[in-house]
Amino acid sequence: MVAYTTRMPAGIAGASNRQQASTIERQIMSATAPATVYGVMMSWEAGGTNAVRLPAPGDTAPSFAGLLVRPYPTNSSNDGLNTSTPMTSAQGGEANIMKRGYMTVRLYGATPVTKGLPVQVSLATAGSDVPGGITATPVATNIINIPNCYFMGPAFTDPNTANAGSPSIVEIAYNI
Repeated sequence: MVAYTTRMPAGIAGASNRQQASTIERQIMSATAPATVYGVMMSWEAGGTNAVRLPAPGDTAPSFAGLLVRPYPTNSSNDGLNTSTPMTSAQGGEANIMKRGYMTVRLYGATPVTKGLPVQVSLATAGSDVPGGITATPVATNIINIPNCYFMGPAFTDPNTANAGSPSIVEIAYNI
């Protein structure tokens, strides 16, 4: 009998789960504060540009546009994310934004999660948090609550040693 030493991952960060329950809109990525990873909260850019950007200190929940969705299929060599030069609106960058649904996201911070726990978002880089990053860290300076958003269960830590140190992943429900 073959013994398997790894488990199937809980999902891919930024992937929309349960698509029948999702509402996703196409938006333009900000030229000044573009995202570099999928599965983060995005805010509306001020000034009438109609673009989405990473949240910043001072943002409030009404400025949230939604969660950045990983398109499928995607060619990671030309989607602009996870590179040192992300694609922006000046380059014609587009973004899929989840307004409602279920998503697998990276969990930043050390606070453990359980099903039903409210979800917070980081507005700045602090410790292991990233702007727009999903966390269960209690509301504090630059960490605010995402209304109508909760965790769907505990986080999954990848047992693959190649991914050691990476944030855990977890499913959240947003505006359901």
